[in-house]
Amino acid sequence: IKYSNIKSNGELIDSWLDFKPNNLQDVDTKYGAIEELKNWKNYMFCFQHRGMCMLPINERASTTGTAGSPIILGEGSILPKFLNYAQGSEKYGLQNNNHVITTENAIYWLDVIERKWLTFSSKSMELNFVKGLSSWLRNNIDENTTYSAGYDNQFKEVLFSWNEQTLVFSELLNTFQGVYTFNTDRFIHIPGLLSTEQKGKNNEAIFIHNEGDRCEWYGVNYPSIVELIITDQTGITKEFNNIEYMSESFTEDTHIDNYQDTLNTIQSFNDFLETDEVELLPYLKGDTLYTGGLSIPDTAPSTVKNIRRRERIWRTTIPRVDSETTQIDNYRMRDGYNRLRLTYNNEDDFQFILHPITTYYTLSNLE
Repeated sequence: IKYSNIKSNGELIDSWLDFKPNNLQDVDTKYGAIEELKNWKNYMFCFQHRGMCMLPINERASTTGTAGSPIILGEGSILPKFLNYAQGSEKYGLQNNNHVITTENAIYWLDVIERKWLTFSSKSMELNFVKGLSSWLRNNIDENTTYSAGYDNQFKEVLFSWNEQTLVFSELLNTFQGVYTFNTDRFIHIPGLLSTEQKGKNNEAIFIHNEGDRCEWYGVNYPSIVELIITDQTGITKEFNNIEYMSESFTEDTHIDNYQDTLNTIQSFNDFLETDEVELLPYLKGDTLYTGGLSIPDTAPSTVKNIRRRERIWRTTIPRVDSETTQIDNYRMRDGYNRLRLTYNNEDDFQFILHPITTYYTLSNLE
């Protein structure tokens, strides 16, 4: 690491441009090459291929005088002889010229060799282990992965993008919020968040985040997907019957609820059974409400629907299993748990709000 002379006010020659031959300090070579230097909270951090250290630059020792004002006892060299790995990490590094994100709260980066999402505030921490994302990262990155990184200051989201997806960590919620179905080769902070589309698509264009239609990335509209894991009384086999929920859909200019607009599809599955993805068709006055399950036959009249709103509550049936592929008598989803995948297509640029969902089930009768 090379460093310049110390700058003083009123000097005739800019000391920041003067690098003496001996103004340098080597890092510990056992941790590999220097990948990136990052400034955070008046400290410089050095990221190496298999380690990280903090650089105490021009440290000063001080004490407090009798009047309460600080007194400088002495100053060290610009860079110390021995760099501070004790407050950094000797376990993790940075590879493939990937990126480090700094926010007001912490530093974030990915170690693709260890397949870990890491954060540093006072010490290094495996964020994926604490927040339950270890298996997902093991399945989605390897030591050859290259990613781009960004920070959405408006929503306090840390973004790592690779392989047609962008993993999101929310600092407001202090948890992984989900995965965006877009990929970018470059995030740009100026100070808002911009990005370019993946190479080979429309890389000459720059896109502004948090503006334009909802869920539209690089000119393509994407649906919103919510997956729920129903684990009530996990050790008991159950038959899953119905769900009910509240949702609202409205445009920002009117704030009037689009009464018949709600979720578009539903699917149910576990590690043993899986249903088709079923289109949800809202019941209107005069329609015939189909109550024998969610998969509406092609021969059914157009008035047959499978979801209904009474007052403010939407109610529908959890999809049934295809009777031709299973040996279950009543074709309902049956297990100790169940997963639901719900989608909203975002085609009309409505603001859509989904409230907590209630699931109804009965205990399975095995006799």
